Amino acid sequence: MERWKISGLVFTTALSVILIEILFTRIFAAMYFSSFAFLIISLALFGTGISGFYFSMGKKKKYSDNLPGYIFLFALSLPVVIKTVLTIKIDFLNLFDPITNIFYLLVNFFILLIPFFLGGSILVRIFSLYSSEIGSLYFFDLSGAALGSLLVLPLITYSGPSGSFILVSAFMLLFWLFFTKKKSIIKYSVFSILIILFAFMFRYSEDLFPVVPKIEKRDYKSDLEKGRIEHSEWSPINKIDIAPFIFNPRKKVIWLNCGTQQSWLVRTKKEDVGKEKIEWTHTSIPFQLTEKGSALIIGSAGGYEVLCAISNGFKRIVAVEMDPKLCSLVEGKYSDFIGGIFKRRGVYLLNDEGRSILKRLNKTFNVIQMVNSHPRDTLLSGGLSISETYIYTVEAFKDYWKYLKEDGFLSIVHIYGERMFSTAFQALKEMGIDNPEQKFFVIQAPKGFNYFFMKKGNINNKDHSILSKFAGNREVVFAPAGHPAPGGHHDPFLKNESAYYKLAGKVSEQFVNSSSVNITPVYDNSPYFNQPNRIGQFHFKNNIIKGMARTKVDGVLKYTNAVYLSLLVISIIFSVFLIYIPMRKKIQQRSEYKMILFFSMIGAGFIMTEIILIKIFQLLLGNPSYSISVIIFAILISAGIGSFFSEKIYMIFKGKMLYVSFFVAVILIIYSLFLFPAIYQVLQFPLIPRALITILFLSIPGIPMGVFFPIAIRSIVDKGNNSIGWAWGANAFATVMGSVIIIIISINLNFSAGLITAAMIYLSAGILFPRSQ
Repeated sequence: MERWKISGLVFTTALSVILIEILFTRIFAAMYFSSFAFLIISLALFGTGISGFYFSMGKKKKYSDNLPGYIFLFALSLPVVIKTVLTIKIDFLNLFDPITNIFYLLVNFFILLIPFFLGGSILVRIFSLYSSEIGSLYFFDLSGAALGSLLVLPLITYSGPSGSFILVSAFMLLFWLFFTKKKSIIKYSVFSILIILFAFMFRYSEDLFPVVPKIEKRDYKSDLEKGRIEHSEWSPINKIDIAPFIFNPRKKVIWLNCGTQQSWLVRTKKEDVGKEKIEWTHTSIPFQLTEKGSALIIGSAGGYEVLCAISNGFKRIVAVEMDPKLCSLVEGKYSDFIGGIFKRRGVYLLNDEGRSILKRLNKTFNVIQMVNSHPRDTLLSGGLSISETYIYTVEAFKDYWKYLKEDGFLSIVHIYGERMFSTAFQALKEMGIDNPEQKFFVIQAPKGFNYFFMKKGNINNKDHSILSKFAGNREVVFAPAGHPAPGGHHDPFLKNESAYYKLAGKVSEQFVNSSSVNITPVYDNSPYFNQPNRIGQFHFKNNIIKGMARTKVDGVLKYTNAVYLSLLVISIIFSVFLIYIPMRKKIQQRSEYKMILFFSMIGAGFIMTEIILIKIFQLLLGNPSYSISVIIFAILISAGIGSFFSEKIYMIFKGKMLYVSFFVAVILIIYSLFLFPAIYQVLQFPLIPRALITILFLSIPGIPMGVFFPIAIRSIVDKGNNSIGWAWGANAFATVMGSVIIIIISINLNFSAGLITAAMIYLSAGILFPRSQ
């Protein structure tokens, strides 16, 4: 069989598997929430490992002849699987009430296993058949996955996830045409019929495979069912739908991921922009507190905050929005509706991430504003990511302080006010700012948001008067000393005061430690600001949080534990019953058993390293609409290069895997100590230098990490062992297990601890590997 066909099949299968992983994640995030997407897709990825178990337990005769069948089934399964998944409804909040919910979850799980099992079966059979060329084949495997991580962006933007699934099916069917040995008439007839069918499904993919939420997400389903959606498209980050707001004809609602988040478009005549001052709304208050100068708005979305700034006389406004499609909508189709505010002189709309763009602009502002700015990039790295953000960390507040003009204001609206205050206050203390308690004013809406204000200067009587008037019947939970505090007190540090006063007082450290809800300051090294509990913490013995977050934290406690701990337990169970117990019966030699454990270690070590480096380098590259894909591409392609030249690299290390693992471990430990300081030094560089630096830093550990798998496969083959299926399965199961473990470590500890853990795993793998090969 021609080698180019085999290499092409490996490349295409790997590309297709990572594509469908990311596409399923996007679909489930829209149908449910991102945490549920993580759960479902991680479970489905076990299908790749089960293919190794199936291959090892089955008959090996003529397994090369089975390749066309697996390719055909893979291509045919995708439309069936996607239709089934979109039809099934799972109530995650009530899995056992009624009991049918757990049944639907299991059905959904086993259906999702199918394409991953078939894709894994194709790869494990090729690796077994052509094990002597594993270095180049694994290169094509990793290269295909790398390209898939990039290709998903244009695919989902122009075809949507449903249409993208059909394209993957058609592409795999083309490879079936090349590989099948059936008679020409039958082969081409079947191919022609299916291609026509796929073309039809692609043309009407939105109608045949509609992505709609299965749970209530605000009023999105009402807008959808009553036909009020006037615009709908998929962006690299979100599913975007726009509908008229039925309670106010001057507004349109922007639905993100079927109601997970929302923003607004406000009808404004172009000639009226700036004529009427917008006052006493939470979006306009910061512009009433300062000089009418410049403003940075992070998360501008539909542009209402920009309109507020214009109406209050601000002449230079920089609006930052991560979603490129939202940027094009407010500058294009809906520009006239909102008064062309983004085309006005002095208004600049940047498609980027707020923290990194602030450093690169290197300009000071009178106002820096964030209104419910949450990260929406958690899905671009597939099912192996959860929500983290670099805009609410101690290092971020230091940047905000640096780039505020004297007497400028930082204004944030968010549900987690206590942790916001804790983090910001810590930043000012670390910078040595005198009297940091004089810089803050915080307002709490009953069962609602926190309105957080930080001034580069002391809050004066004028500021206090404006903010108190805005507060109205809301509770002022923190006001500086010298101004009336809640209850009429003038000493803000009385023991019976609110959490904010204790956080600003001498007992702040004891108070933080006594809170079972996590209100510790957040750092770049573990930027999980929206995570109120540690994984494995099952209840809050006290809940000092106020407002909307008081009920939210209980939900997050339930969801995160359910998702990550259940995944960890399931991955252990699968590994024990589908790999290690059957393997003990099949494999007699202890050395073989150690080799399979070696494959588990390198699978866990690779995914741990990959996930941590994705998170860290996202800070450097910024805009998630391309940064995460570029990072994944760089990691996988560098590992692919390491695989391609694995024999030569292995000999550079004198043919000792321990030396390779020691090198990787040292690099990861160095990164754990110095990577963030290095990134801070180059954050202000233009995009191309930052991208090149990213590729360089990822290649240093990435290339040697690509050596482990092919060298170990050759070791198995050279000894005459037939354990490739076990190795493949163990590696795949460990990948899922490692992804869960590293996220738990990152949340409960930090990224540095995660890198050190990965380093120790690689070092252990090197010790476990036979010394003479």
